[in-house]
Amino acid sequence: MKKTNIIDLVVKTDATKANVRLAIPVLIHWAQTKQTHHTYSDLISALGKKRFSGVGHVLGVEQDVMETLAKKLDAKIPTLNSLIKNKDSGLPAAGFSYVEPSYNTWSDEGKRIFVKGLDEEAITFPHWNMVLEELGLSPLLSIASEEIDKIKNPPNNGSGGEGSEHKSLKDYVLSHPSCLGLAEIINAADEHILPSGDRLDVYFELTNGTKVAVEVKPSTSDDADITRGLFQCIKYKAILEALSKADGTNARVKAILVTTREFSDLHKRLINILRIDIQKN
Repeated sequence: MKKTNIIDLVVKTDATKANVRLAIPVLIHWAQTKQTHHTYSDLISALGKKRFSGVGHVLGVEQDVMETLAKKLDAKIPTLNSLIKNKDSGLPAAGFSYVEPSYNTWSDEGKRIFVKGLDEEAITFPHWNMVLEELGLSPLLSIASEEIDKIKNPPNNGSGGEGSEHKSLKDYVLSHPSCLGLAEIINAADEHILPSGDRLDVYFELTNGTKVAVEVKPSTSDDADITRGLFQCIKYKAILEALSKADGTNARVKAILVTTREFSDLHKRLINILRIDIQKN
């Protein structure tokens, strides 16, 4: 018997249908891989957008889809919406009251306890693949073997030294940390040397102790250079975290890739899977 297309049944507009079909596999992937601290900006990026004021609407409609499917199956399906947090509060936004009507009447601590429980239900739910199948959706694409080969064996084009665009972009970031959402800077430097001998394009320390490594890639960077930048961010973050443990500060650490070029589909998937902070300028 042919399955009812629940998304088409529940969702009214073609644009929202498309966004919901993109969002659900992403949210399920985050649940299955126990990623509970993504932000609304992360989801917007995963939808392939730079800015999107309708992300709350998409999450609300996605909740409607899940509740409709749960009624059809006569089964409980955990909410996925608790996995998405405001980057400052670490809690779902006020719109989460669509999932739990009393949410906005609680203290932050009460919200935190409640959301933690919902997150646990989502990441331990064993039937997400069945949910995808029922909705006629495929799992989030991982990295194919031929793409892994390209990542592991990039063309050796050489760095060619620092170009004018790279230097201009680096200088701009150094002088305008606010473009990265950073404030209260107590130390800012370029070509900052790590204990590993690596040089950071830009480095910031904040008054709250946070340490931020910034890797800059200009629009002239090819795909291999962007891939290299993504993995450099992972490396720099790991080194700063190790240094933070060694000096006893246990400071918060961030590594951000700044670029003026568009990301390929492969890069978008890497960013999502590896949870890399990016900033498009």
